[in-house]
Amino acid sequence: MKWTVEDIRARFIRPLPAMKQYVDRLDEEFDIITRKGFVTCFMQVTDIIEMIRERGIPHVLRGSGASSLVCYLLGITNIDPVKEGMALARFMNDYRDDQPDIDIDVPHWVRPQLLEACYERWPGRVARISNDVRYRPKTAQRTALKEAGVKGRIPRGFKVEHYFSDQQKIDAVYARASELEGEHRHWSLHCGGLIIYPDSIPQDLVLKDNQIRLTKYDVEEQNLIKIDLLCNRGLSQLWELDSRPLSDYDPYDEKTAELLCRGDVLGLTQAESPTMKKCLTAMQPKSMYDVALALALIRPAASLGGRKNRYLGGRGGRQIIYDDDSIYYIAERMGCSMGQADQYRRAFKSGKSELMDEFYDRIRGDEDDVSKQLVNLNSYAFCKGHALAYGQMVWALAWHKARNPERFWRATLKHVHSSYRPWVHKREAIQAGVFVPHKKWRESPKDQLLSSKWWTGEDFFPGMQLFKTPEKGYVGFRGLVAASRRYKRRGMDLHFVTIGFANGEYVDVVVDHADWEGNGTVISGCGKLEKRQGSYVIQCEKMWKTWL
Repeated sequence: MKWTVEDIRARFIRPLPAMKQYVDRLDEEFDIITRKGFVTCFMQVTDIIEMIRERGIPHVLRGSGASSLVCYLLGITNIDPVKEGMALARFMNDYRDDQPDIDIDVPHWVRPQLLEACYERWPGRVARISNDVRYRPKTAQRTALKEAGVKGRIPRGFKVEHYFSDQQKIDAVYARASELEGEHRHWSLHCGGLIIYPDSIPQDLVLKDNQIRLTKYDVEEQNLIKIDLLCNRGLSQLWELDSRPLSDYDPYDEKTAELLCRGDVLGLTQAESPTMKKCLTAMQPKSMYDVALALALIRPAASLGGRKNRYLGGRGGRQIIYDDDSIYYIAERMGCSMGQADQYRRAFKSGKSELMDEFYDRIRGDEDDVSKQLVNLNSYAFCKGHALAYGQMVWALAWHKARNPERFWRATLKHVHSSYRPWVHKREAIQAGVFVPHKKWRESPKDQLLSSKWWTGEDFFPGMQLFKTPEKGYVGFRGLVAASRRYKRRGMDLHFVTIGFANGEYVDVVVDHADWEGNGTVISGCGKLEKRQGSYVIQCEKMWKTWL
């Protein structure tokens, strides 16, 4: 069927505001959609969104799709891109030939139902794409060892030399591993990529069921339309609590802001990391828009070079925080279109030196602090639409936690798997008045302490504490491991290990990766206590791990 933009217009669920900037923006988008042949993409996504809406399922449009007025009028997103000043060029422009990337988040437990609905809606035409999994160095070595006769499980951190003393055999294993490295290993299922074929699925591509032998890169090369239908446990929490749209929550609610200002982020999907907690306590957010900003600020591209700290300290001046910021800045400095500016942004992101050099040659002698920030775009950053979409979700979750923590924690325990160990959420839920049957947690003998409920008492768990050392500025610690996150800083491989040490208190301990390696139930040690962005951090110097 040959669709036109008028078919898209006929499916708008929102009226077009009678203002020139909206009319002009819609004309611009329709012009690009027509010339680039994107009509089918928008129609197919709208079909899926209507299935979601008919079932009363909450959804979030992640990524740059929220920059599109057409997406807003169709109800694919609830964020008005004109009102929020988002750059259309981040989503689509004349200098990009790839299909618009429209990614939809839904509650994790409802996605299988939606996939089945898609199979019924387009029988024999819907396919899920694959990942081409190839041998990495360690996997190649493990396979070569198996081929050489090694039996049983080969543990993490192994070395070939552990299994053979004969140098010829060792060399042969390494040679075989070198042959395997980079070769095809197997096909895995892509996390969310769907293709709706105009006719039937080509049978020579079928792997099994509705899975085909195409990767996302193959899809791009063949100019096929890919729609990502992804899981989001934050939406699962919300659906358990309230079915209203995310845009219905007051973005300036005081109780919600108070909760976030004190860093009460446990259980808030996308916002419960120690880094996000520190950012929010330093920022003291007053609205949903501040939360969206915080979500973008903690990404590497926005935080490199101390820019996040300068911004939070009120010394930031103009900053590149969102991808949109870089597009507006480049267009202004180069005197070019927004589409051309996005080409430069993409060049900085991918490291294409030709366009990067062209930009700096054009502004030579007139560089400023902002132009120096562009080199950080090769790190991960949020576009404004993505930040606002997730900001709405975090704000809605915080709204419920501020008003009814017991219901909030029931929904959290039911749906959320996070980087925190289970005892953290379980403890918070018990303190909020939720009865948690221990059987459901399938605790191992090592975790019997969690069944004791000791952490709900005044002393949390015996021996878990911080104590001052004779040396000024130093503390000793012993704490129950709550979470750990690996990161790199100034060429060092480090871990943030969050520990619980008192009733409701946590602290981050920075440890060397080689000392941590993800193991241990309890850590003890000593280090320097530092205050960073309103929260204390222990820069560990000595550490011991124990298991309970």
